[in-house]
Amino acid sequence: MKNQNVPQKEQSLVTQPVAIQVKPKINHLIISFFVLICCLVFGLIGYHLGKQNQNKTSSSGNILLPSSMVTRPPKETVSPTSIPTTQPTIVSSVPETITLKVAAMGGSLNIDAYNFVFTFNRKPNDTITILKRDENEYKNFPNFPQGAIDKGFFIKHENAKLEILPVFESGGIPLEKKLTPIIISNPKLADGPIFRIKNAELGSYRSQEGWFYTTQYRDGPNDCAPWGTNVGQPNPPACILTGTNVITKDGQSLDITCYAEGGEVNWCDKIIESLSVSKNKLN
Repeated sequence: MKNQNVPQKEQSLVTQPVAIQVKPKINHLIISFFVLICCLVFGLIGYHLGKQNQNKTSSSGNILLPSSMVTRPPKETVSPTSIPTTQPTIVSSVPETITLKVAAMGGSLNIDAYNFVFTFNRKPNDTITILKRDENEYKNFPNFPQGAIDKGFFIKHENAKLEILPVFESGGIPLEKKLTPIIISNPKLADGPIFRIKNAELGSYRSQEGWFYTTQYRDGPNDCAPWGTNVGQPNPPACILTGTNVITKDGQSLDITCYAEGGEVNWCDKIIESLSVSKNKLN
């Protein structure tokens, strides 16, 4: 009995079916449905946010246009070297007008009054001072024109000073030698050349300081013959004909003195080159 049961047991072991576990397959339809739901949800969120932005833009007064209708100019790239810069304006001179009421004090007891108008160019930092007559100069003249107490004026630039005075009497000066004047020109002021001469070259005739301007210097042949007897020579080599003054185009005499040294004398010359003078008689 025992031997018969063994083969049956082996047979039962061989013929018994083995249970195999099969994994469930993924349902693609459910995945597709889930993806579709997600797209709808994100689409609704994006639409809602876009609508809010559109409302904000519209409330600020801007009109939204389709992107195809908006034309934007290309941005211009500006290099640092092409950025325009504003340069400071340097003012080298400014026009100036001075009006004086001057009494024509000279040898005559009948004193007339004139309005003088001086026009010239000066530097921006120059200062101008009007010179007045001292009361002792005119208090003994009963016919002195009222208010005509201006004597002249001077312009100051740093250490240099230019003084301009209308004068109504002057005299000539014979010279023992020719001078070496600086010649400048101003056709608006005088018909001929204007000479700048050191005061020291005239000795006792002028103060030793500074320079004077005149149109009356002469050193040509026979120019100074009328002064021969004054210097003991029949024909002096040079002279000042009718005074150390600038005679203007209308015959007015101006005593002009520059108190300056070195390069500052050129500042005086620049003012004389731009100077013009007019006058009219007051009633």
